[in-house]
Amino acid sequence: MKNPSPTEIGQKIIEVSGVNIYDNSRKRDNVEYRGLICYLLRTKLHLRWKSIALFMNRNGKRFDHASAIHSVNMYPLYKKYNVNLKKIENLFLFTGDLNYDEIDEMHYITNKYNNIKEKYNDLLKNPLLNSIHDIPEEKQKEVADQITLIKKSWEWK
Repeated sequence: MKNPSPTEIGQKIIEVSGVNIYDNSRKRDNVEYRGLICYLLRTKLHLRWKSIALFMNRNGKRFDHASAIHSVNMYPLYKKYNVNLKKIENLFLFTGDLNYDEIDEMHYITNKYNNIKEKYNDLLKNPLLNSIHDIPEEKQKEVADQITLIKKSWEWK
C-alpha cells in the first residue's frame, strides 16, 4: 500500500467536504480544511514547510511557509470545534515508507548535478583551458610561471 500523494489528499478533502481548499478565501471552512491538508502533508508525508507552500501555490492558493506553519499549529483548535475534520483525517491511511522530503532532496541534487555538468561543458569550450589541459604534470609549474609573467607584463605596459 502506498501513501496518497498531496494532490490525491487535496482532491479527497474537496470531494468529501465540498470546500475548495485552494480558493483564496478566508472563510472559516476554507481555513479549517486548508489546516487539515497542511497538517497531513507535514505530519504524515513529512513535507517541508516550503514544499507545502509550493504545492498550495501550484494549485492556485497564495501561500507561504509561514502560512503552512500557522495552519498546522492551528489545526488542533480547528479539529476541536469541527468534527468533520477528524472524520476526513481518518479517511487517509499512511505508511512510513515514503518520505517526500527525500524526493525533494533528490530533485535538488539532480538539479545541482545538471548545473555543474553544464558549467563543466562550458569550461571545455574555453580555448585557454583546452590548450593547457594536456600539459604534462612536470611542466605545469613552468607554464604557470610563464602565464604569471605575461600577466605582469600587461601591468608594465
